[in-house]
Amino acid sequence: MQNVGPTTVGTLTGVSGYDIIHYDGSSWSMYFDASDLNLSSPIAAFAMFNDPVSGNPRILLALDRAVTVTGPGKVYPQDIILFTPTSLGDTTAGTFSIYFDGSDVGMEKAQEAIKTIFRLSDGSLIIGTKGAASVPGLTAAAEDLMLFKYTGTPGPTTTGTWSLYFDGSAAGMISTTKVDAIAVTTNGLYLSTAGLLTSGGLTTDNEDVFVCAPPTSTPVTTCSSPSLYFDGSLWGLAADNVDGISLP
Repeated sequence: MQNVGPTTVGTLTGVSGYDIIHYDGSSWSMYFDASDLNLSSPIAAFAMFNDPVSGNPRILLALDRAVTVTGPGKVYPQDIILFTPTSLGDTTAGTFSIYFDGSDVGMEKAQEAIKTIFRLSDGSLIIGTKGAASVPGLTAAAEDLMLFKYTGTPGPTTTGTWSLYFDGSAAGMISTTKVDAIAVTTNGLYLSTAGLLTSGGLTTDNEDVFVCAPPTSTPVTTCSSPSLYFDGSLWGLAADNVDGISLP
């Protein structure tokens, strides 16, 4: 959720764009409390996954501005850091490390600041940027999403290849309604946009999440059979922007 805050969501107070909150179907709770970690930048994007070895939760984070983070040192908006928690919720603790160094793979310009992340089951990353991005072998518009496949191991030395995952203009997006949150499951493609969007007869705002039919190939060029999945205005998010989602 992007709101520098603090603000109140439902009955949960003191929430800001530095935090990640959890919705259980009826109420909100704190999931990742940045104030416990001295994180000095709002979160621009996040993604969650379970460690393939331990099965324990992990969180990927892109930060809104360049800051020094305990562990990795200086982190830039084109980077992704990994949070390995020892506890989550109202008491959040754990360690940070570099997961993706954008400068190693052609992402250094201000408009290439990361605004969308999702980790696929094979370890590949879906990445969206603040503006147009030019990386080796690919030029993407602000409304597009790119696919990064590692050829090495995630960490401070990043190697891999780029391709187009989501063609925003073909799918009816423009730069002001670009995707800023995504989750991909066998049930569908879950999206939230940065602004008001009308697609396939469905109108959504930036606090909503809608779902399309599962993609059958890439790049994705359409949102088939869209339906509203989460109406944020009903649950205290009317003044906020959902800029990261994670589903069970």
